[in-house]
Amino acid sequence: ELMNDQEGKIKADLLHNIGNVYLEKGDLERAETQCKLALDNSTSALGALLVHSTLSQIYFLKREPANSIKSGLTALAYADSLQTFGHLEDIYFNLSRAYALSGDIDSYQNYTEKWNAVKDSVFSLESSKTYNDLEVKYETEKKEQTIALQNAEIEQKEAELKINKAVTAISV
Repeated sequence: ELMNDQEGKIKADLLHNIGNVYLEKGDLERAETQCKLALDNSTSALGALLVHSTLSQIYFLKREPANSIKSGLTALAYADSLQTFGHLEDIYFNLSRAYALSGDIDSYQNYTEKWNAVKDSVFSLESSKTYNDLEVKYETEKKEQTIALQNAEIEQKEAELKINKAVTAISV
């Protein structure tokens, strides 16, 4: 049974990826079909979240706001159950566009604000990571330079010691 779950996950992932390829090519009907097949084979909440998020985008592009909203809210429910932050930016973006298309301005504004907040948080997290990576790189290079300088000083002292021994040997 574990193998069947694994096979189902792989099949669902492949179908979802094919759906994304069709989406990128602008073939919305085939993209929708592949994503629905992916949902039929999905064995994970994360997989379902991703497929519903893609379906929300497809339905928006097909100018079907009710279906886009339904898929977006389903994706959001999965995100809440998984307590995942990573996919909220896309979900909120899709929901804001779908609500705008439906004419529900209040919901559009609500999800646009949420999208902007998450987008800013993601940017802030990425900036912090970049800063931390640069700081670690700087500190590492600084330590390497210190070690190189200490090695050079040791070599110089060893050379001076050899010279002193040679001078002493010659003097004796």
